[in-house]
Amino acid sequence: MRCGRSPRCDLAGASLLLSQEFCARYALNQNPILVSLSAQVGDAPVSLDTLPAGQRIRLVAAWSADSAETYPVFDSASQTLVDHREALWLSWYATDGAFDDSTTGRAEDDPTAWSENAWQSPALAGTFFLWLVLHDSRGGTDFTVATFTVLP
Repeated sequence: MRCGRSPRCDLAGASLLLSQEFCARYALNQNPILVSLSAQVGDAPVSLDTLPAGQRIRLVAAWSADSAETYPVFDSASQTLVDHREALWLSWYATDGAFDDSTTGRAEDDPTAWSENAWQSPALAGTFFLWLVLHDSRGGTDFTVATFTVLP
């Protein structure tokens, strides 16, 4: 059986009724959406264009609340459809400085719509670039590029 909305709805080993329910409930994946990036030094917010040199900076990236979609998965052992929620994770890249982690994110059971990472800013002042790539469990992505200005 093929679903009208997706070429990937065939469920090997599932009954016709269960396959029809899957087709009725399954929605094609939508890309997640990054909505903000903020920075803090200690407990104080700082602008991305006035970051201090040689400091540990806490970066927080947030995505829209509907970025983690729920989708059905066929469990062949129980012959049921089980709802899963997409996990979301970020890949962090910069032209200089060092991140604590190259990826951060949230598991499928964590509804939090943001993730954080620490970035050690370069010792010298200058303009640097950050790339964030937001991924979801079903292959969706979003990305942003931010310009950092590090001051002496």
